[in-house]
Amino acid sequence: MANKNVLFTVLFILLSALACQLPMSKSQALKENYLQLRNIWFTTRPEDLGIVALPGSTQPFAIIMDMGIDRETVTIASSFAGDGSMYTSTGGAVIGGIDHENVRKASVHFVEMAAEFVDKMTLVTEYPLPAEGHVKFYVITPNGVYTAKEARADALISGSHTLSPLFIAGNDVITQIRITSGQ
Repeated sequence: MANKNVLFTVLFILLSALACQLPMSKSQALKENYLQLRNIWFTTRPEDLGIVALPGSTQPFAIIMDMGIDRETVTIASSFAGDGSMYTSTGGAVIGGIDHENVRKASVHFVEMAAEFVDKMTLVTEYPLPAEGHVKFYVITPNGVYTAKEARADALISGSHTLSPLFIAGNDVITQIRITSGQ
């Protein structure tokens, strides 16, 4: 599990260095780095995280929560192994939450909560970002990636949306990452 964190950290550093050499604007390079970090999760297999899973199962082993906020996207990525990371399309990232018990527990809870919703979701092979003011969940299973229609953030916050409990669990991961990183 620690090897996975090292891999993400090294990858982030390499992507950042590569971005400095690309003939594109800084904001474009940061967005590309962000998308590459985010997309790693969609190709991750349970065994990459040290998780034993039944092939073809719809039992989640990871989840992505994308939030469209003020012309940027914030992504929370969590795994059943306890990984908890946060990436922003403007270049910020907090990686390595698995090293902190509070983040680990919140991340595992987030993935466990996703199991309650996966049967109501659709299997997908494309992972678009949500519109501003919206949230999109991607539940990653051995059978593939599942999602629901993106939800308005205000409906999730008010508790009136069926995915509100999942949103609350994802926000707990954010809170624990922020506590651990001193933000």
